[in-house]
Amino acid sequence: MPIRDYVWAYTGRHLLYVQDAGGDENFHIFRVDLGDGKTTDLTPFAGARAELVKRSPTQPSTIMVAINDRDPKVHDLYKLDRRRGLRGERQGAVRARQPRPRHRRAGLDRPRQPEADRAGGGRARRRW
Repeated sequence: MPIRDYVWAYTGRHLLYVQDAGGDENFHIFRVDLGDGKTTDLTPFAGARAELVKRSPTQPSTIMVAINDRDPKVHDLYKLDRRRGLRGERQGAVRARQPRPRHRRAGLDRPRQPEADRAGGGRARRRW
């Protein structure tokens, strides 16, 4: 099975990639150690799908992953220790993403800006 996507870990010693088994679309996250070539399945949960959500250069040994092992409709967010392959406490639940429309509406072709609550009510736009 070919590897569709991979990313470098911030340690510079590992590659991370996602792959399913036989086209079942239950992707697992794998780590390859470039020193010895050993491959480890970081999400070895049967029948569950895992997604790599976030890596951080400030925490190079951990990654955020979404796994639907508790409920197939909901991906739970976990902080995973990449070195040992252990997941920590559940960080929250993430519903399946809805695809965004590819068309642009008139007047909405600029990137959206985040909004913040005003003290007196209403919304105020805030720049990044």
